[in-house]
Amino acid sequence: MKLQETAFFTQPLIRLKRDGPEKLNDAELLALVLRTGTHDDNVIALAHKLLKKYNFHRLADLSLKELQEELGDEFKAAQIVSLFELFRRTSKLKKG
Repeated sequence: MKLQETAFFTQPLIRLKRDGPEKLNDAELLALVLRTGTHDDNVIALAHKLLKKYNFHRLADLSLKELQEELGDEFKAAQIVSLFELFRRTSKLKKG
């Protein structure tokens, strides 16, 4: 099922605007970063699948190549790698 086929009020962007980011679960937040799913999974299902298999800690340690092999999509892999690099850089700023 495509995300657009789900109830409008349950979609992550709508929930983010209505309730704030702290109310979204991890998969919904990751889905917003990824924006689209794959041929087989909508973006929420894809995010759930990734987090179930790897969790955030392990996902953050995967290389671009590993993520690309997992997702079959270079750009989605790059989005995730970039996300975690931004986290690392932000963490350094807060410490310094």
